[in-house]
Amino acid sequence: MSRRPDRRFLENVLVWIVLVVCFAMITPWANALRHSLGPRFAIFIVVIGTLAGAASLVSGLVAAFSKYGGRSAAAIPLSIGFGLLLLAASFLPAERGAGMGSYTICGAALFMVVAAVLQGRASERVE
Repeated sequence: MSRRPDRRFLENVLVWIVLVVCFAMITPWANALRHSLGPRFAIFIVVIGTLAGAASLVSGLVAAFSKYGGRSAAAIPLSIGFGLLLLAASFLPAERGAGMGSYTICGAALFMVVAAVLQGRASERVE
């Protein structure tokens, strides 16, 4: 069962927007931008990212230990969960000279790309 073309287009656009923003935040000029964002925005991202990441990790663990899911069903939620937790960790307060924000955002982007590839492969198997 294939998806509607307009939904597929919207999903592709959203994935590209997320990838472009993640890669733009890795650049050195984005370090000042990340620190200039208000502290309330950073707290919001940390709380929402942690909650969504924990929920995704729990659903991945449930899928891994269920008798119908297995490792293949758990890979996508676990990748998304780790990516969200790394994204939330990149907005935690740090010293001005610390460059860990770029590494955690790069790790988050890597996990999200892995999740997208796994989801694409899973949809190809179904079709």
